[in-house]
Amino acid sequence: MADRVSYPQYDPSHDYHFVPPLHAVKVDATKGGGSKGRRRSGGMMRRIVFAFLFVGSALLAAEILFQTVLAPRMAIRKIIIESDLPFSQEYLLRSAGINEGDLYFSVDTQKIQEQLSSIPLVEQAEVEKRFPGQLRMVLHKRTPLAVAAMSGSQGPLVIDANGVVFQQGYPRDYKSLPVLSGFEVANIELGASLPAAMRVALSDLEVLRMHHPVLFNLISEIEYEMVHE
Repeated sequence: MADRVSYPQYDPSHDYHFVPPLHAVKVDATKGGGSKGRRRSGGMMRRIVFAFLFVGSALLAAEILFQTVLAPRMAIRKIIIESDLPFSQEYLLRSAGINEGDLYFSVDTQKIQEQLSSIPLVEQAEVEKRFPGQLRMVLHKRTPLAVAAMSGSQGPLVIDANGVVFQQGYPRDYKSLPVLSGFEVANIELGASLPAAMRVALSDLEVLRMHHPVLFNLISEIEYEMVHE
């Protein structure tokens, strides 16, 4: 005869809660995975430090090799000059302070550009190095706009649109330039600029030359008058 099993009857008015059994587990952090994790992290850190030291040493060795062996052997082998100036290559090189054979990494392009720009006839100078041993200089000359009739030993002075005095005497290629008269500027040097008040008329002249060249060629003289208030 089978055993009879009885089940408690369900009481809907009673609030049933299932409470799972809890078991306390003790974990010892000083054993097992903790020590292995620390060993792994310590080994990784040592490898990173070693990699940094290796890369740093390699870069330092490369820099020393470059400075002591390669750089002294790299020189300017070719100088290209593009210019519309009436100057010889020897004069321009002397003004720039550069020669073939100068060390490539010792050449200061900014300094060369400033020295070339100090030539009164030069309006713009561009200097660039091209690795491994080439130097390129591009020079643009000033364009005459007018001639200032100066008294004394200086004689006529050629002026560009910016009011810069860059040449003595009448330019051969520009025989019909307007003459500026009626003012006195004592001992003005080549490369200097006329006073700001006089440069206003030069701006108007430049506009005429660019947009109305026929009218510009009809102007023979511009006379300045001193206004006393």
